Amino acid sequence: MRTLVVKVSENAKTGKVSATYRPETSCPNTCPLFGQGCYAENHIGGSASLKQRADTYGKDSLDAVYALAVSIPKGGTLRLNVSGDFLGEDGRLDRDYAAACNSLAITRPDVTIIAYTHAWRKLSPKDFDFTVNASCDTPADVADAIAAGWATSVVEPGHIFDGQTIGGRRVITCPNVTRGVQCIDCKLCSRPTRATIAFPVHGARKGAAGRAVTAANA
Repeated sequence: MRTLVVKVSENAKTGKVSATYRPETSCPNTCPLFGQGCYAENHIGGSASLKQRADTYGKDSLDAVYALAVSIPKGGTLRLNVSGDFLGEDGRLDRDYAAACNSLAITRPDVTIIAYTHAWRKLSPKDFDFTVNASCDTPADVADAIAAGWATSVVEPGHIFDGQTIGGRRVITCPNVTRGVQCIDCKLCSRPTRATIAFPVHGARKGAAGRAVTAANA
């Protein structure tokens, strides 16, 4: 499974971070956004989509992931899976990739790792030595993920979950959406015990994504 590593990536939401990109084949096909408006399927500036870029330019070796332990500055931030997920070609945990990410978390505890997985029903929080958020699509998903021990986030077509309490956790909208706080300063998604973070659908195909999420909540 190919993984593209970008040592320095920056946008208005994240701020300056390191990042990994994975191909669409690492995603669970049960995700309602799979082929239905996922922002990582969008084309960036007329170029290939994030997922296509990861598939085309990624490396078969995970040396670049391990090398992040040296290249990330002290106190830096790593955004895992800007596109893609933690699964391998067989639809199970890509243990080699997980091991590389876990190694970084162990050797560089000063690095903030931000990660999400739509494959949380196939995986376990115990597979990781850092916080991974279960990417949920419905309140029922959130409650199930919390019961399974996951940190949680939820995609929504609007601010419909904000302020609710689901599974004993309050839902708050991503601070970047409400206050313009960048990931490098917020770091809320890297904390194992906190609120469920809600992300309104976004990206060039957010209309399609919104319809998919609305259907999932019907």
